[in-house]
Amino acid sequence: MAGPLAGVLVGSVIVLAGCTAAKSQDSHVASAEIDHIHALSTTTDGVLLIGSHNGIYQVDYSGDDTAATGPVGGANFDSMGFVATDRVWYTSGHPGPESPEIFAAPNIGLLKSTDEGQTWTSMSLSGEADFHSLTASTGDVERIYGLRTDAQEIQVSRDGGTTWQAGASLMARMLLADENPDIVYATTDQGFAVSTDAGASFEVQEDAPPLLLVAADPSRGGNLVGIDTTGTIWHQQGDLSWVSGGTVEGVAQALTVDPDGTIVLALEHAILSSTDYGQSWKTLVEIE
Repeated sequence: MAGPLAGVLVGSVIVLAGCTAAKSQDSHVASAEIDHIHALSTTTDGVLLIGSHNGIYQVDYSGDDTAATGPVGGANFDSMGFVATDRVWYTSGHPGPESPEIFAAPNIGLLKSTDEGQTWTSMSLSGEADFHSLTASTGDVERIYGLRTDAQEIQVSRDGGTTWQAGASLMARMLLADENPDIVYATTDQGFAVSTDAGASFEVQEDAPPLLLVAADPSRGGNLVGIDTTGTIWHQQGDLSWVSGGTVEGVAQALTVDPDGTIVLALEHAILSSTDYGQSWKTLVEIE
């Protein structure tokens, strides 16, 4: 069942309960001085990308040893909103103390990179907008949805961020674009919500768990994986029904699923991965 969604504010920190991520003694685990993770993305070749308070970092965990490097392109800035597709990266946030001039103050607007973060182009709203959530459709990378800090309506771009239109009045934790560019998901205080009209309206999915974060699983046709407000991992079956998995303890900051179906979850002090829907966890990165 579904119901219409009114505008709501989600701003509380959720403490998740379950399996604790203890500090690892494994020499194969990477460590990095990453301050406050805002977003995670993964590339098609399995490299993890981290949007953080001090830039975008990348983690290669494809082999026995995990290596974390960054900030990418030497750009130290507050990447509040970040999403990477196969061909383009988008980010928003605030400049750092030594950021290039294109990272305008106080808010950098929307920046775009087509060379994996080595250089950036300002697309719009330079000096004006700060998007705390950005998502782009894998079916049309120019369809972007965002949550601005100074607007209650979600923002929609159909031309790669050059121009924007206001969508539904919605204050949510995060947005996730579907491969179908007209479908976008939102986690809100009223429940998990879905729009099928390019963000013009949303309906709460009453049979969905109370998700805090959600990501698409490319290994299962884009079916969704999420974590709820108690720390339980959920995933969609083929009929789109939800099944619960394991749990984790910590402050959940960001979530993604890599091309092989591995769940990657950022907590306050570590980045973890799971291949069995949270029944067990591996530490990829310890945050110093």
